[in-house]
Parts: sequence; C-alpha cells; structure tokens
Amino acid sequence: MSLFYTRNETENEVTIVFTALAARMYSVFGLFFLLLYLTDQSPPGPDSSVFLIPLVIFLLFLVTIVYTVAFWKPMKEVRQALKKGEVRVSGSRWSFRNPRTIVIPKNT
Repeated sequence: MSLFYTRNETENEVTIVFTALAARMYSVFGLFFLLLYLTDQSPPGPDSSVFLIPLVIFLLFLVTIVYTVAFWKPMKEVRQALKKGEVRVSGSRWSFRNPRTIVIPKNT
C-alpha cells in the first residue's frame, strides 16, 4: 500500500516511511465541509444545516476507518519494536517535505 506508507527492508533494518496522506485527507475533508457550509442556501434557523451534522460525522467516521485499516499492519510492527525499545523515529506526521520515518533494526 504505497499510497499510505512505504516499507523498505534491508538485511540490517526495516524502514517505514509514512506519507502525509492523513494531512491531505483531513484537508480535503475540511474543505468539503466548508464548501457545504458556505453553499447552504436554506434560510437561517435551527434546522438550516440539519443535514450537515450527520454528514460530517459520517465522513469523519469513514476517514477514521480508512486510516485505521490502512495503517494496521505497519503500526503493529512498530508497536512490537517499541516494546523492545529498538525504534528510531524522525520526521513529522503532518509534514509533506519531511514525512514520519520509523527505522527498526533487525536482530540477527
């Protein structure tokens, strides 16, 4: 799944580089919500945006499910290495230029 992360394995270490797709997904989600909110043509009142709240909750739930399923396998590997204390982490979760990189040394 190179869309979400890339995993490179050498004989000494495993390198997992997470792409900034989460930032892109949440940015698109925010822009979509803003577009829906700004184009709502109903008159102001208590139920003017009544369809937006369930839609936003559903889309946020959908994005969270996709994110969880996509990162389940690499995060399981990272959690196991964290328990052993053998992980080096660099980069930022939200950075496009310096993505989060996790290096797990192999025990041979």
